Amino acid sequence: ADGKLQVTFAGDKITVTYKDLTDDWGNTITISKTVSFLTGAVTISTDTTWTLDKSPYVFSVDVIATEGATLTIEPGVEVKFLAGTDDSEGGFYSSLSELIVKGNLKAIGTPNNRITFTSDADSPASGDWGYIGFVNFFGPSTIQYCDIKFADRGNVVILIQ
Repeated sequence: ADGKLQVTFAGDKITVTYKDLTDDWGNTITISKTVSFLTGAVTISTDTTWTLDKSPYVFSVDVIATEGATLTIEPGVEVKFLAGTDDSEGGFYSSLSELIVKGNLKAIGTPNNRITFTSDADSPASGDWGYIGFVNFFGPSTIQYCDIKFADRGNVVILIQ
């Protein structure tokens, strides 16, 4: 192989860089992608904003916004769940990651800059991740101009208990 793959970690960021020294036409090409990757239990207990500059957010666990906390997601952010994975087993499914809202969720995209909740699989399929659940929540939440893809039992699953 004539390429070089480099993976670097910095806090919750993973950067993968591939440098192809001579592509099919003799050119040097460099491709780089950085993602935020959070493992272990993710509990949001204070007001938190997921920003576009740190997108995509990739989870292998349940994400829980607790009572009194507001999770705000900026337009254009991608939230991805590893397919068939739940390292925390704290939600309804023991094998699928979920976004559980006990506080508030403000996921307000725009018509041209939508927020996406989806699978991180190369070939995503329905049921790759759990759902967005509102459980005993105590305040206004808004999901607007968002795409919810490849969740359990179809592309759109929102559970309210």
